[in-house]
Amino acid sequence: MSQLVHRPCHLCEASCGLTFEVEGERILAARNDPQDPFSRGYCCPKGLAIPAHFHDPDRLRRPLVRRGGELVECGWEEALEAAAEGLAGVLRRRGRHALATYIGNPTVHNLGAMLGTEVWRRALPSRNRYTANSQDVNPHLLVNLLVFGMQLAQPVPDLERTSYLLIVGANPLVSNGSLMTAPGIGRRLKAIQARGGKLVVLDPRRTETARLACEHHFVWPGQDALLLLALAQVILAEGLEDAAFLARWGRPGVRQRLRDLLEPFTPEAAAPRVGPAFTPAHLRRLARELAQAEGAAVYARLGPCNSAQGGLAVWATLLLNALTGNLDRVGGSLFPEGLASWLFRLP
Repeated sequence: MSQLVHRPCHLCEASCGLTFEVEGERILAARNDPQDPFSRGYCCPKGLAIPAHFHDPDRLRRPLVRRGGELVECGWEEALEAAAEGLAGVLRRRGRHALATYIGNPTVHNLGAMLGTEVWRRALPSRNRYTANSQDVNPHLLVNLLVFGMQLAQPVPDLERTSYLLIVGANPLVSNGSLMTAPGIGRRLKAIQARGGKLVVLDPRRTETARLACEHHFVWPGQDALLLLALAQVILAEGLEDAAFLARWGRPGVRQRLRDLLEPFTPEAAAPRVGPAFTPAHLRRLARELAQAEGAAVYARLGPCNSAQGGLAVWATLLLNALTGNLDRVGGSLFPEGLASWLFRLP
């Protein structure tokens, strides 16, 4: 007799709720779970295809070992012995840094697999450690480490309460809200507009998210950092920054230091270089809207991260969230609640 079980999907960080119909070792069907409080009935085709993937006739169900130039099935004991022998040989000949590890989806979204791989990596330490983050998130991890002291201290937009969302080089309608862990992101973005908020996209391409936005502005590839620094320059030059926030969390003299640092990045200097239709007045309007909104968030993803100035663009994103007093504030960019959130949450 079949039964229903409820599980989160581990294929991406959205972790949508799924309902599986199972009978013994077989998955008969996978459906979206309307009762899941997080995804609220949303799921993408990947989750619904889990039964087909699980029962794919070409799926490997036993280890393979190479014999005489061909891969043949073997038992687990033989496979593990062969793997250990190969690793030991590399260590003896080349040292530990000749080894490399790569961890991606769905491993990083499964707590048991994550803990197991970390134990393995600590037993065989190597500087060559790669993950899905290596593809497009390293600027975020580096800036988080330098600014907050922890790579995983990643603030994310408070989608449920923000009134102004500035999306830079990201297409969350396709990525399921990468880094935001926000299943059903389309519904959440439309809700911002429905409650009178504004959604602005800066992107060289008219993406699916750009078509949904209140405004879409074309930006030349690689110029995100310059544009964001110009917005920060306007906010400081016009006294629109949250002085109380900077006084509480910034070092002494931080406002003047930032003004001096950003002085060259005026709208007049930036506008001709950031996009085909930008003017100084245009940049000033965007900066004022961002600073004066009741709860605003700046969110940057794949585009800026894969540019030559990726680290600077991500830092400029955090700078704008801080200058406007929206870092770890309701309606702004919040540090998610989690196991280690007490390490970096602003009181």
